[in-house]
Amino acid sequence: MFEHLGDALALLRRLRRMSQTDLARAAQVGRSQLSRYENGLQLPHLGQLERLLESLNATMADLAAVLAFLRRLESGEAREGLDSQDLLALMGSEGLIPTPVQDALAEVTAQHLRLCGAVREAVLARTWRSSDRELGTGGRG
Repeated sequence: MFEHLGDALALLRRLRRMSQTDLARAAQVGRSQLSRYENGLQLPHLGQLERLLESLNATMADLAAVLAFLRRLESGEAREGLDSQDLLALMGSEGLIPTPVQDALAEVTAQHLRLCGAVREAVLARTWRSSDRELGTGGRG
């Protein structure tokens, strides 16, 4: 999963037209440290990754989309020769995933969590009623 993390960070940085020095300063990491991340020599800690993404005006969803794209590109599923203008068009001004899509994904996730909660409560209630009946039967017999 992390084999393309450095490439993804470097791609996001170049798409934002930032130098390594600019991004390192903005994210409060050393430039040589950022270079190690981008070259895949080291993985950033979660806090560092969050600061890098924030400095790139990107979200974890954006990073996941870039990682998925890089995996598809490596496997030959994505078209080669995609240039930075194509990727900038994908990113738009808000990021890789437009706000309406992010909002829709958030709503679907919230509905999924509510459904999971309702199913869990129903299973627990049914289990409780079953054990209640078993206890009631056992006490009468």
